[in-house]
This record gives sequence, C-alpha cells and structure tokens, in this order.
Amino acid sequence: MTKKTEQLPWKIKKRSCYIKISNSGNVYDTLDRLFHAWQTWPYNDIYRSYTLAEQWWQKATTDISGVSSHHLDLVSFGARQLFDFFAPSNFAFINPDVLKKTVMEGGTNLLNGWRNFVEDR
Repeated sequence: MTKKTEQLPWKIKKRSCYIKISNSGNVYDTLDRLFHAWQTWPYNDIYRSYTLAEQWWQKATTDISGVSSHHLDLVSFGARQLFDFFAPSNFAFINPDVLKKTVMEGGTNLLNGWRNFVEDR
C-alpha cells in the first residue's frame, strides 16, 4: 500500500450508505454493514476479495487524465452498478445470513422467495 493511500480515509459508496476505511487504509479494519456475518472462513475471504476488487476498480475509474468529469462519472457509476449486482451478498448459496435462515426455517424462506419472484413477474 502506498504512503498516500495510508494517509487518506477512503470513502466507498455502497448502496445507500458510506463506509469509511480506517485511516491506516486497511480495508480489513472496517466491515461493511452488508457483510457483518462474513467474519469467518470462507466468507471472510470472499468479502476481502470482493472489497479489494471493488477498490481497485473504483481507483481505476477515477482521476484519469484526459477524460472529462462527465465521462468519469459515467464509467464510475457503471462500475459501481456492476459491483453491486455481483456482490456476494446477492447470491443465496454463499451468503451466510441466507444459509443460516434456510437451516432455521427448513428451506421455507427459499420457497417463499421463489413465490414472491413468480408473483412479481
């Protein structure tokens, strides 16, 4: 990590909240509210990989010389949308919250979710 990164408190937009990474610049110091149950293996590795990739793309799509601020905003917005879409929390079979609830309810939560999906179509 560069000295500049270590000195800056990063702010990353996630859905409707902002998370602040510690002043040390260490992404592991602060967990996003979406990943509160992701502190044990293998979920913590999934979370870390996702967050590091998201940070890399966020930096790669900002402050590019020769590109207008409007186009930077468009690219940054598109990258954020893709990362939100592919967030590990969106996939039931790797989401510890969903898995825990599925076990507790004997799978009825998945059946209810499927019914809601069909009704919404």
